[in-house]
Amino acid sequence: MTFRAALDAAGRAVFMAPLRHSLRGAAAPAPLLVATAFLCLVAVEVSGELARTAPPVLFQVWGFERSLALFGALVAWAGLVCIDAGETRPFAPLVTLQLLAAAILELLYGPAIGLPGWLLETPPDGLYWGVWGGFVLWQGLVAWRLAAALTSLEAFRTGALAACYVAGMAYLVAQSSFDVFWTTDWEVHESYDATAAEPALDVEEVLHAQHALVEERLAGLAPERAGVADLYLVAFGADATQAVFRREVEFVRELFDRRFDTARRSLALANEEGGTGERPLASRTNLADVLGGVAAKMDLEEDVLFLFLTGHGSQDHEMVVRYPELPLGNVDPTRLREMLDEAGFRWRVLVVSACYSGGFVAPLADDRTLVVTAAASDRRSFGCSNEAELTEFGRAYFAEALEETRSFEEAFASARATLHDREVALERTHSLPQISVGAEVGDKLAELQARLDRSVALAAPAR
Repeated sequence: MTFRAALDAAGRAVFMAPLRHSLRGAAAPAPLLVATAFLCLVAVEVSGELARTAPPVLFQVWGFERSLALFGALVAWAGLVCIDAGETRPFAPLVTLQLLAAAILELLYGPAIGLPGWLLETPPDGLYWGVWGGFVLWQGLVAWRLAAALTSLEAFRTGALAACYVAGMAYLVAQSSFDVFWTTDWEVHESYDATAAEPALDVEEVLHAQHALVEERLAGLAPERAGVADLYLVAFGADATQAVFRREVEFVRELFDRRFDTARRSLALANEEGGTGERPLASRTNLADVLGGVAAKMDLEEDVLFLFLTGHGSQDHEMVVRYPELPLGNVDPTRLREMLDEAGFRWRVLVVSACYSGGFVAPLADDRTLVVTAAASDRRSFGCSNEAELTEFGRAYFAEALEETRSFEEAFASARATLHDREVALERTHSLPQISVGAEVGDKLAELQARLDRSVALAAPAR
């Protein structure tokens, strides 16, 4: 069997066209041809993922792990087919043709998975999931056809073997332990155009104004209510170079004011390039001052703090705080824990949305704290762009899950499942969001949720 003949047969199998020649009598491909077919699949995967990854891109050599695992599964499946058929001759042709067919399908998958985004402004997740599932089933049909063409097995048996192939491939692709070849490198700093039309920033004036701005915002907060477990929100949008973080902070504040009774008990810090200077900066100093001021408004034994931080994260587990021309320091989990302890918060919900944010979990966790992060300590999160309204985690957790429930734990479980499915469909390395629930905080948050649900029920018009 030559490469040209193998490619022709694989293409005809993919597009359900009649085969030119019977495959049962074809000569077995040489080992070099099998290796070439595997390399074709890898090359298509590498180039396809590159085309679907937003720049700046970073190559991950560990992406080969998934390709090797899929190759191993394909070899095992071909062996199972041959054992069931009681013949060894079809083994090498089946492996070769299925590899080439997978490469052809991968070429088609890239445009297909991008089509919903071209046709719709906000495609439903089910559409991406349907495209991915359709291609998995298509691979199963190709496997069924090739097994039938190369062996004398009955149609029912080849169909059952093809179903095994589909199940195995779907399981492997959905595994969160495998990396992809390419990922967006969010640690590459965006260039700042110093000659832009925006006037040069008066650094001294901006920094000098911060204390008054923070005090003004704190003065507008409502005090705690005796006998009521109030929720206070502090939202922190760390990076001015991408507007999505400012939008996310504003969205979360509006959501909590509407659904979690934080109106006049919420405060946002956000860095915004070209902003008016009327909002306090998201800086480490302002965050410490705000936390101290919010604590002074609360009944620390009774009320709950919800702190949300969103931005880019570094591999050494720091939240990157950035505003062009301003010398702002990053927020690390140890210093953040010190701020919270110094302010005296007893009940805490801490949500950190950033790459590598899982590194915040252990330093912040305790019995009275719930910690949620958008990614594991060694994983990236997604959706950081000027065009996006929210990050991927922000959309799944806040815009979707917390619109349906007031339980922060239930919302996390829902968001984690949603993100897993989206990342499978888009062939991304799984972000693996993390959660830590303190031994005592669960009951406290259940009490808060019950109060909020009761208040909504009482406000509902009678029927």
